[in-house]
Amino acid sequence: TTFYLLRKTSKRFTCRSTNQFTSSWWMCCCSNPNTPPRRNTLPGLLMTKSSFEFTVLFPRVDISDTLMYVYEMLGAELLSNLYDRLGRLLMDPQESAAWQDTEALLFGFQSIAETIDVNYSDVIPGLIGLIPRINISNVMLADTVMYTIGSLAEWLADHPVMLGGILPMVLRGLVKPELSVSSISTLKRICRECRQDLAPYAQDILTVSQDVLVKEIHESSQCMWLMQALGFLLSALPAEEVLGRLHSLITPHIQQLDSLALQE
Repeated sequence: TTFYLLRKTSKRFTCRSTNQFTSSWWMCCCSNPNTPPRRNTLPGLLMTKSSFEFTVLFPRVDISDTLMYVYEMLGAELLSNLYDRLGRLLMDPQESAAWQDTEALLFGFQSIAETIDVNYSDVIPGLIGLIPRINISNVMLADTVMYTIGSLAEWLADHPVMLGGILPMVLRGLVKPELSVSSISTLKRICRECRQDLAPYAQDILTVSQDVLVKEIHESSQCMWLMQALGFLLSALPAEEVLGRLHSLITPHIQQLDSLALQE
């Protein structure tokens, strides 16, 4: 298959011509995808390369794996290409990009960040600055935005000044049941990795979390993950604050248990 051949090529060759081909290949994939449904329910990513006049179904796991080999060849050049194209899509008023184009580029960033240390990349600050400009009304795009933010949680821990621009987007996703898995897993990763720097945002996180828990927006399994995220958050707060915040968080649930007991 195309991905197998590219992997073999990336291991054997590092010449400039191979780099140029690989860069062009991935940019073409990013430019012309029909994005699949969420990665936990649908199998693949449909890509059309008009110059070769073929259309094939590429499983996303293969794309993600292959990106590791592509990164070995191109290094920072690959991230720069992804970032430059994303910047043009989001910032250039002349561009009229479909949401699939933005989603494909973000998926590239996420795939690389999940497997390769990007803490020293000079494009990640720009990416963090671009993400809040993305309209997350489309569920599939919003899912990938959430997962991309989650993949950068360790980077955010080293650059806490950037949390203020990215957390509101995560909290907006948290109130949407269709983003349950992606938003809660992302919030949990942020609370785990960045807990020492979340005190200024603790009230907002707790308020939104309390609201979605009371309204039962998410399934019980996801609520457990959300409570774990809040546990990470509370563990880093001053001891004198923890009891009060914990009391306000669990009181509605205790009251609900009392009400159910009385009905019995």
